[in-house]
Formats: sequence, structure tokens, C-alpha cells
Amino acid sequence: MRRGLARRWRMALASGLLAMSAAVAQAEPAFDPLDEAQALQTATASGGDLSLGLLANTGNTRSSTLTARGALDRHTAQYDNRVDLLYVDSHARGELADRKFSIADKLKLELGRRNYAFGLAHYDHDEVAAIRERISLAAGLGRHLLRGADQLDLDLGLGWSNAQAQDQDGFEDRVIGVVGAVYAHAFNAQSQFRQTVQTEFSSYNLYLASVSTLRLKLSKRWFVSLDYELRHNRKAVADTGHTDEIRSANIGFDFGKAPAQPSPESPLDDLLQN
Repeated sequence: MRRGLARRWRMALASGLLAMSAAVAQAEPAFDPLDEAQALQTATASGGDLSLGLLANTGNTRSSTLTARGALDRHTAQYDNRVDLLYVDSHARGELADRKFSIADKLKLELGRRNYAFGLAHYDHDEVAAIRERISLAAGLGRHLLRGADQLDLDLGLGWSNAQAQDQDGFEDRVIGVVGAVYAHAFNAQSQFRQTVQTEFSSYNLYLASVSTLRLKLSKRWFVSLDYELRHNRKAVADTGHTDEIRSANIGFDFGKAPAQPSPESPLDDLLQN
């Protein structure tokens, strides 16, 4: 009798396992190589943009300003590498009034859902600003405070700076602290706002750069943007201002593929859950 009871229990257990396996098989989609390839393509994206702006005045004042901006971005699930470029050329009455060139390369390595490590390299050349030339290298840690329609990143790091003021022949080397933030808001699929703030401080100088961009897509590739950039140096020689401003209205185009972004129902809920 015990053998018969044990046999019935084994048969019932086997039947239950078979039923559970069938239910799981029905719940899970079958493996599809095309779906896997699409997921990889979504997680990895490379692209960028290029825009130009020209402002000209005639009459009592004759001046022209050319502004060019560009960005390259390589994004995967593990890292993000973004390069930003800026060139400004301004003439008044046939003479050079201002010329700026900047390039910044930022690499982020994801350490989890919220935290990341970053490395930053930045070069500036400015004919009229308080600091004529500056090179800075920094590394540190950051955190994604918001993700979704509203995105907010905060960076803290240490690094090295090599800078030359307008009245100097040589360069000053200093250890620097770096505090940065990037905020982005998507109003809809056609328009977005982006704000970046970068601060470098040392015993030699305090440098603050703020860039605000309002962007509106005209088509799949073409867009217009309003850009406002503020640069402030605590150190300034005589007859040189501490603050420079760059305003421009640009038209540009996108190339490549932009990375897909998560869209939680509420960015605050997404923050509190983590």
C-alpha cells in the first residue's frame, strides 16, 4: 500500500512539474535572433549634430559673428562618450573682435543603475577672455538623480589644470576640484531644453561655464536652436572683464542615431524607488 501511495505521489508531482513547465513556456516568448539584434541596436547608438549661426550688423555699426557648434556621442549600456566643440569668430569694422575655440571630451562608465565614474578633458583658447588658454583633466564620480523626460546628473571630481592669463607668458599648473551638473527636459518629441554647468576651482582661479540650449526640430534631421553660454573667471587682468557671454541662434542637422531614453511615469517616483 505504501508503494502504491508513493507511486501516486510521484505521478502527481511529475504531472505538476510538467504543467508548470508548459505554463512557463507559454508565458516566455520564443528566442528570436532578430529581437536580440534589435535590442543590441537600441542599447548602442552613435550620432551627433552640427549647427551654424551668423549675426551681422550694418549701418552705423558694422560687425559680424559666426558661431559653430558640434557634438559627437557614442552610447552603450556600459558607457557614454560625448565630445562637444565650439568655435566663435567675431569681427567689427574689419578687425578681429573675438575668437574662441573649445573642445571637451567626457567619458562616463556606468557602475550601476544610478552611479557612474567619469573622465573629462577640456581645452579652451580665447583671444579676449581673462584666461587666454586652458587645459584641464579631471576624473571623479557622478550620479543620475533623475532619468526619463527630466534628466539630471551631478558630478564631483579632482583633476589638474594648466592655464595662461592674458598678461602672462608662461602657464600655471594647479590641482583643481570639479563640480558639474547636466539637466535636460523633453517638452515633446520635437523640442527639448538642456542646461550644463561646469565649475573648476583652485588656488589660481575659479572658472564657471554655463550653457543653456533650447532646441526645436524642423524635420527628422534639421533643427533650430537658441544658445546662451556664460563663462566667468575669478582671475582677470586690468582692463579685462571677468565674464563673457555668447548668444546665438543656430540652424543645424543631426546625424547618426540618438540613444533611446527610459520614460518613467514620474521622474520623482523613479528617484524615490532607488
